[in-house]
Amino acid sequence: MPAARTPASNTAASTLASELADLLHDRSAAGAARRHQALDALIVALDGPGGPALPGRRVLLALQDALCFLLAYPQSAAERRLAERAADTLAARCRALSPAARARLDDSGLAASEMHYAYSYGVVQKLLARGAPLEIDWDAVDDDAPLIDLLTLLVAPGESIGLEDISMPLSQWLEACRPRATPSDLAFVVELLEGSRLPTPFRAHLFERCELPLRLALSAADSPRLQARARPARLCTFGAFRRERFALPARIRRPLSQRPRRLGARDGREMVARWLYALGARELEIYPLIYANSDDVLVVPLDRAIEVVLVGVAPAWRSPLEVLHFFGVLRNGVPIAYGPTAVFAGCCELGINVFEPYRGVEMRAMYSQLLRALHHVLGVDYYFMTPYGMGEGNDEAIRSGAFWFYRKLGFRPDRPEVEAIARREEARMQREPGYRSGMRVLRQLSHTGISLDLSGGARAPIDFGALGVAQSRYVAERFDGDRSAAEQHGAHVARRALGLDVRIDPSDDEHAPFIALSTVLSMIARELERWSDAERRALRRVVEAKCGRSEVAAATRSKAHARLCDLLYRVSHAERARMEVEA
Repeated sequence: MPAARTPASNTAASTLASELADLLHDRSAAGAARRHQALDALIVALDGPGGPALPGRRVLLALQDALCFLLAYPQSAAERRLAERAADTLAARCRALSPAARARLDDSGLAASEMHYAYSYGVVQKLLARGAPLEIDWDAVDDDAPLIDLLTLLVAPGESIGLEDISMPLSQWLEACRPRATPSDLAFVVELLEGSRLPTPFRAHLFERCELPLRLALSAADSPRLQARARPARLCTFGAFRRERFALPARIRRPLSQRPRRLGARDGREMVARWLYALGARELEIYPLIYANSDDVLVVPLDRAIEVVLVGVAPAWRSPLEVLHFFGVLRNGVPIAYGPTAVFAGCCELGINVFEPYRGVEMRAMYSQLLRALHHVLGVDYYFMTPYGMGEGNDEAIRSGAFWFYRKLGFRPDRPEVEAIARREEARMQREPGYRSGMRVLRQLSHTGISLDLSGGARAPIDFGALGVAQSRYVAERFDGDRSAAEQHGAHVARRALGLDVRIDPSDDEHAPFIALSTVLSMIARELERWSDAERRALRRVVEAKCGRSEVAAATRSKAHARLCDLLYRVSHAERARMEVEA
């Protein structure tokens, strides 16, 4: 039971916030009682604009992190309710501040603050579609020439002449020229881009070249970090945190106890928005979420109130062969981790990013559940990460000891020389208890990719970089560099060999997945002539899945097509060997 309320006048909010942060991992009965007392007193201290002044920015950020942690890892249902009340009270208190006081909270992710960031075009589109208060931060625009250059491409020729010799501030021109129903300068720029005949990737590229500083007002209830949560179907409470060691493969292979559920269009948009805000309030973005397909959202329920959200990519942004997804990990309805996946033929390249408040708590269990979801939904039995994830050019991964974390999970380096260094370090750790690898050694360990193979050696990633170079050579040699001709030939191959009724229309985003795949089909046309009818039908099913509403089936169908995988391996390996000879 919560302890009796401590009068706000007796305890400063900053002291309470510090005490709460110190007690997060104390899961004893006494620790729980002290946390409840601190939460209860905080609610009183923060309640209403007439209460004491808010503590400073640093303390508020620590308090925000502590409340986020308790929402995800409550010791009891009562503690979760108290943390929710404290989070809502803090948000209301921030919204009641004067404009000057709110400005001091900017870029914190707190309610009523503003985020200042050059958001990508796909994020801007989605936020504006929700009516988010997102606008160009004119005070931070040092050079408006790139935006003027963009606008001259989008307006009538006579207007372009005026823009080239503009004698008024560009912000004033936009305000004067935009439609009455258009709420902001930024929305007007996006309307002009969307009204152009340019392909979707061109529009995004032109917008992002402007590097526009933007400001996002976090005033909506679902925008700040603390409000990017949902009430879980069944709350999981946490006493002492588990530090169990277990074999990862068995956990990954364990069947799912509940079927994944596909969200409808409305719920899909809401889920994508939750994750956009969860990342946007931390000044973060990631490719698959920037170009998320709200019609392709799966939620995978797992153990201990973990849910993995898989969001597919909009057709215009899909990879030719790999199946791309954004994944988000929810614990008790709270976003705790995220990353990208790229899956083909049972192999998955991924990167896992855990939000700071949740690092170090039941990490092995969380990772095993994520990999389990990918195994059962996308057919993954080979997981790999790039050297960047180990710290090559990534100081944060070095500082966090990423190599050793993944090694303890069972991942192994691709390079024998790095494996030798790791074994020497492990031998020293055995001889010298308490020894830890220094920064120099951690940097040596970072120069490798790592992998976890559940296939018994049956899987290996395709070298898509080399495959891309092979396609470029093929187009140059077969079509004298005419990419349109290569695409049309790919469509012809699809019609003749696969029985697909396809056409090439670059102006239609729905055709983009096939256009991306068409050059590959053109390149392997002669091989297809030697395939059986069953093998061609299986390839047709892969192509149909790549071009469908959801790509999920393409991941499992590509894995099942042994001849396709073998062919692409051979092409990529031959190209890599050729590149090495030419180097």
